Amino acid sequence: MPDGPAEASDWPDWESFVRRHGSLSWLDLEVEHLENGRAVLAIDQDEDFENPVGTDGHDPVHGGIVATLIDTASAFALRSTFDDPGEAAVGRTTYRLFRD
Repeated sequence: MPDGPAEASDWPDWESFVRRHGSLSWLDLEVEHLENGRAVLAIDQDEDFENPVGTDGHDPVHGGIVATLIDTASAFALRSTFDDPGEAAVGRTTYRLFRD
């Protein structure tokens, strides 16, 4: 196991991962930049991503799309700090909602 985070050149092929991943490939997400602790991702504006609640013909990008970008960029940035970015532990949280 290496000492400290791997260099960006040693990371798994993230572009290939994005292309194989269902929702990320549907978004046509582009990995613009990766370095230790930082990930820059982008998508092109697409009317399929708009939330039709905007006014004056300006429909904002749906919050689910924005949340997916934030989640994915955060995960890539965090994993870049691991000794082996290709390996990660998975946690689970269970929510139970009750009505009064």
